[in-house]
Amino acid sequence: LAALREYSGAAQTAQASRATAPTGSQGSDVQTLSPQLDRTFIDRIVEMSEANTAFRRELTESMVEASIEAVSAQERADYYRWLLQSLRAPSGTSLALADVDARMNHIVEQAKALIADFNSLYDEFSRVSLRAAASLYQREKPVTTEVSRDFTPLELLMLVMGTFLVTLFLAFGFYVVRDRLREESAA
Repeated sequence: LAALREYSGAAQTAQASRATAPTGSQGSDVQTLSPQLDRTFIDRIVEMSEANTAFRRELTESMVEASIEAVSAQERADYYRWLLQSLRAPSGTSLALADVDARMNHIVEQAKALIADFNSLYDEFSRVSLRAAASLYQREKPVTTEVSRDFTPLELLMLVMGTFLVTLFLAFGFYVVRDRLREESAA
């Protein structure tokens, strides 16, 4: 806002100098206005756009977090619906494995449809509200978790043995090279 006021003040100063200056060519007006638009004006415009960029980044991050939370909430709700439905089944019957697989596949398909719906809403929101050409962050695949394990005892033993053998080899090589250098220096 201050940059706009400064620009407006620069424009008013230029108009005042045109009013007091003798009428001449249009080029002299441009020259009096050009020095007023210096680097500080451009820097202030860039500073003003930084807040917009930060806001858009924060908004996108919160949308991603909301997407993850929505999927997990829907998954929990579907699980409890399925559990309630299975409890209402007659007590003498049990669910067949095929029924359980079919229900689980149905739950997965519902989750995928909800994710697709949310992504389309996000893209529409980004396009309309933020006037962005594309989303700031693109999700290429769903969230996954990875489990990393420590070394197994066998792997640890092999690592220790390998380190020991390499150390022995290096020590033996060092002594061989040292003895040869001594022989050459003595001769």
